[in-house]
Amino acid sequence: MYGVKGKFLVWRVSACLTVLAGLVGSADDLLAEEEEPSFDLGSDDFVLREESSQAIWEKGNESKNLLSALSLSDDPEVAWRANKLLRLIDLQLTPDSPPELLQLVEGYLAADNAKERERIFERLVTAQAYPQLFALPRYL
Repeated sequence: MYGVKGKFLVWRVSACLTVLAGLVGSADDLLAEEEEPSFDLGSDDFVLREESSQAIWEKGNESKNLLSALSLSDDPEVAWRANKLLRLIDLQLTPDSPPELLQLVEGYLAADNAKERERIFERLVTAQAYPQLFALPRYL
């Protein structure tokens, strides 16, 4: 009835649903294990959201699984913050990174033309921000 392509498509959809079901279960487990800050990413209080973001960011790579789960949240604020923190961690930026480096990376990602990106790229090279330079193309 489906043919080979149809059966393959059904198998792929089934596999994706299985993976998603596993992620949802994993997200619940991760959220249950984590301390309070993860739940505050969607708080109505801006200061509390910022403090929670900072606390999770300070955990660095330890928080990647939690952030991956939170990035799938139905709450846009939680998903946005989780994705932003994942990007910062992937770019090897920490709360202790120089503010100038953070500004350069954010500027590079926000640049809307090649000349601006090239200018910022040169500044990143001068700053010897090689880990960030190698990871940045993943976010363009």
